[in-house]
Amino acid sequence: DNSEAVKLWKEKMKPFFDQGLDFVKLDKSSKVSYMKAVFEATQELGLETGGRGFIMSHLHSTHDPEMRKYPTKWSGDAKIAWTQPDAPNMGNYSMGALKENIMMVADPNRSTYEVPFLTNDLGGYNYFGSKEQSDSLYMRWTQFSMFNPITTVFSTADSPNSNMPFNYSEQAQEVFKHYASLKHALFPYIYSYAHITRNTGVKMVRGDGVHLLQYLFGQELLVAPALRETSKSIWFPSGEWYDFYTDELLEGNKTLDINVDIEKIPLYVRAGSIIPMRKATQQIVTATNDELILHLYPGTKEGIFTLYEDDGLGNDYLEGSVARTDLALSAKSANGISLTIHAVEGSYDPMPANRNYHVVVHRWSDTEVGRGENISFDTDRQLLTFDLFNMSLSETHTVQIPSK
Repeated sequence: DNSEAVKLWKEKMKPFFDQGLDFVKLDKSSKVSYMKAVFEATQELGLETGGRGFIMSHLHSTHDPEMRKYPTKWSGDAKIAWTQPDAPNMGNYSMGALKENIMMVADPNRSTYEVPFLTNDLGGYNYFGSKEQSDSLYMRWTQFSMFNPITTVFSTADSPNSNMPFNYSEQAQEVFKHYASLKHALFPYIYSYAHITRNTGVKMVRGDGVHLLQYLFGQELLVAPALRETSKSIWFPSGEWYDFYTDELLEGNKTLDINVDIEKIPLYVRAGSIIPMRKATQQIVTATNDELILHLYPGTKEGIFTLYEDDGLGNDYLEGSVARTDLALSAKSANGISLTIHAVEGSYDPMPANRNYHVVVHRWSDTEVGRGENISFDTDRQLLTFDLFNMSLSETHTVQIPSK
């Protein structure tokens, strides 16, 4: 509220931005005037973006309608434990352990569910009396946090591990690397849903209010984070669901007991889905959508996915500089399936004129696709893979993929 105080604060913070500070995580206060000042500082002083700006504000501002202007929040000081039955404990400000953080995003009955981009302290923030810090807890928390729209690693200073993966076992490090790479690869999918949230107000993470330890991550992915159990009961909504790791096809509209591996989060893909991915890099900003990998999961119903893209840096998207590409997968029939990549609608600067697509068809027969190069078939997984090179974004392309 004090313009002179805001000016002084920005002057004091500028050296940090000059050294590469990219965003600010807020604690203590969530007054709208405070959030506004800090957000504008990230816009004006941040060197990493073209003025887009970014802050993570504290959860206790959820009930303020103004919070919609700053929709990324963190869930409060998490307890380094599997569960915290007395959460939230305002005596020491412990706001829940792993189980409660899953429920914060998956349970529509909680006020935290309203936050479209809710993140948490991966691994837990503080012990709060707990002695449960372990490789297994860290691996499970990693798996869950990677399937949130925003992932953050954070810890109290007195934690010897600091929640850094290199301070855990080799197994835990491999789990972290695997799921961090998978999240980077899924960036086109996640970023498209960020646009959908902005356009419609519908958040990416969606729970049904009954099964509180599982959720949809977009319409296409079903995520069921595991805790310490070796078997987990999972509710599969209607339709068919592919096991993400094996491509086993499961019937929906029922609860199934699934064996869970400590290195894997139970993850399923709705039949009829198109999942756009790209090659993972060490930094999101160094990757592009010039080459996309389209994972097709044929089903009895048509599947549609809308890919949204912008320059990823500035605010031109607010003025409509957004590219939209509709992808359509036909229902599976005796003749096969077809993939249609529609002509792009809209544009942004600099948008490429052409793109290479790599297509992966799950549970398919060895067959000729009619066009493309480098056709291969994985006999064990029944994966058909082929490439579509130099596809014009201004034209509609349909590829027929016959059954053998």
